[in-house]
Amino acid sequence: MQQGSNETGGLSRNETKPNWAEKRKRLTATLAISSAMAILTVSSPALSQVGDQHEAATVSTASQSRSDQFGTQDIVVTAQRREQRLQDVPIAVSVLSADTVSNRRIESPIDLNVTVPGVNSSAALGFFRPFIRGVGATATTAGVENTVATYVDGVYLTSSAATLLEFMDIERIEVLKGPQGTLFGRNATGGLISIVTKRPSQETKVNAEFTYANYNAYKVSGYVSSGIAPDLAFSVAAQYSDQGDGYGVNRFSGKDIYKLNHDLGVRGKLLFSPGDTEITLSGDYSDRSDSFFVYSPYRGYPVRLPVAPLKRWDADNNFEPNTTLESGGGSLRVEHDFGAVKLLSLSAYRKSKNTFASDNDTSPQFILQTTFLERDKSFSQELQLQSSAPGRVSWVVGLYYLDASGKLDPQRSFAGGFLTPLPTSTILTQTIADIKTKSYAAFGDVSVELTDRLTATAGLRYSREKRSKEGQQTFFRRDGSIVLGPVIDASTTFPKLTWRLVMDYKLAEHVMAYASFNRGFKAGGYNPGFLAAAPFRPETLDAYEVGLKSQLADNHVRLNIAGFYYDYSSLQVQTTVSGIQNITNSGTARAYGSEAELDVIPADYLTLSAAATYLDFKYRSYPNGTEVVANPTGGFTNIVGADLSGNRVPYAPKYTVSLTADFHFDTGSGRFSFVPSWFHNAGFVTEANNEIHQPAYDYFTISGRWEDPSEHYYVQAWVKNLANERVANQALALPTGANVVWQPPRTYGLTAGVRF
Repeated sequence: MQQGSNETGGLSRNETKPNWAEKRKRLTATLAISSAMAILTVSSPALSQVGDQHEAATVSTASQSRSDQFGTQDIVVTAQRREQRLQDVPIAVSVLSADTVSNRRIESPIDLNVTVPGVNSSAALGFFRPFIRGVGATATTAGVENTVATYVDGVYLTSSAATLLEFMDIERIEVLKGPQGTLFGRNATGGLISIVTKRPSQETKVNAEFTYANYNAYKVSGYVSSGIAPDLAFSVAAQYSDQGDGYGVNRFSGKDIYKLNHDLGVRGKLLFSPGDTEITLSGDYSDRSDSFFVYSPYRGYPVRLPVAPLKRWDADNNFEPNTTLESGGGSLRVEHDFGAVKLLSLSAYRKSKNTFASDNDTSPQFILQTTFLERDKSFSQELQLQSSAPGRVSWVVGLYYLDASGKLDPQRSFAGGFLTPLPTSTILTQTIADIKTKSYAAFGDVSVELTDRLTATAGLRYSREKRSKEGQQTFFRRDGSIVLGPVIDASTTFPKLTWRLVMDYKLAEHVMAYASFNRGFKAGGYNPGFLAAAPFRPETLDAYEVGLKSQLADNHVRLNIAGFYYDYSSLQVQTTVSGIQNITNSGTARAYGSEAELDVIPADYLTLSAAATYLDFKYRSYPNGTEVVANPTGGFTNIVGADLSGNRVPYAPKYTVSLTADFHFDTGSGRFSFVPSWFHNAGFVTEANNEIHQPAYDYFTISGRWEDPSEHYYVQAWVKNLANERVANQALALPTGANVVWQPPRTYGLTAGVRF
């Protein structure tokens, strides 16, 4: 496939507006199917006899490596800040166990894109950009947080660059969908990703793994945990990966691009548990360098700089692309059980530094280039008090404090060629900026069992966020003169009250229906690249959801379905001006959709999983948008104002479908397993102007694994992106043309591991 083609996996330019009537028909059909499945679930006597003949042991998802139990295992989650069965939580939650992470080669948050229904994640400029049900942040710059929050062991990661981490010592991953504000310390308008790592054990455990893959890539990882004293245990996890060959070549320099130079990660934990008190001290460090963010041209625009035909993942840039990240932090978690109540204190400090270099004009000419050094640091403190005694009422109250800073130190935008025709033309714009956040919040959540079947839940949160900016811009002209911009020092405060209301009803022993109303909020802030600009406004999302969770057929079937409606106002939208990100607010948007997850175990050697999501997401009002039009005088295209009302919201595919089969059987020579997986994405637009469209694509993952009878040794062969689809991580419509960054091509490898 050549760049700019309309084949599956390429990018195309939209020519028509979406057919919303057709979308409503599809959504109606999806909800009808979901409702029919729910009715069948409740009405069938055979399926309603759940738990009478089979009592599943409550286990963590990480312990599901091998079991003689024929049926689904209970999954324990902490989506409501206490341990509960997944099927008892009235929230749409997807959970990935340690085995799922290993079998499907889920190595970083980007891989959630093809694993979790409703998630469309990508990376840009070395930042992680998750979208859940189409809600996410397109902007990635200093002091701007993701709309979907990421937590590691309860600690919120403010820097979206630091969330682009390599998974190691995973216990489970929980993805909560919809606004999450009253239960977790930080606001999360779109949802959150909670990464739970392994707890140190008194029992000595040692794991080691080595992977070799195409593109001359390798990865080595290890984990050790053991007791030091009766009440003291430790764990250490580490991984290092490298890639000898890139996915593509920069023709200008002859150097490999789309290449991992190195990735080092280390995490350590110390657990002290005397009596009713538990103290966990954690620390982690990571160091990464790569050239995965490479702008390539898209040829669907009428005018752009002349560039020779390129193969996929190739570029022709006179400015070498590169990103680096160095991050780390520590946390202290103290828990004490008083009997009737539990107290939690979680303190954390984090720091990161990342750099970025990009050739924005995607050509071998010196026209437009950008570099930046960003420094982030944060301190957070959370206090929680929650009920622990059994009874009809359970509750949690808490306080949360965050002090964060995101600095451009500096950002440089270089211009040349016909962009600087005069002696007074600016050839370099340098920005020094510090965007600070101080957030205070108090929250509470209570659940009351009104009857043996009916439970009501209410949560409330008050947030007060102060955002401030300090900095200065300097303009270097072609004639050698320097112009200093004004020193900027300003601040503003955003107070907000948010809530959640939930009713859940047990239709049968293992069948629960729920309805919820949540309000999510993300504070406004400042653009570090445009210091003189006024702050962009907060955004608010009201989410209405109904769902059903069921465990059926003597624990051989698990079916969870949900339907939702979002009323979204003042969306924070990214535009790009001269290679610099600018954040503005649109008017309003609305979304409605449905999703379903199904697990079936028809035999003790087979597990079948399916998931589907339908999403209709568009701007209801967006009069102040921009779009790209041809320049009648030649040269670059023009960006002009446009009314984008009715356009689709970026990174919100109309529907996704996934199917996975897990075949496993034991022999005298050990256990053999085979896990094929298929994911289909119907396509999405990449910007609010709907100029560029990622067509539908299919992503196949296959893994085969052998494990010896003692369960100490294993070998796994795997393939990711089997069809070698070309999928956009990011695509921007700019005056220079359309710039595209691609996800990885087909990769395959062999993994060998030991564990004791």
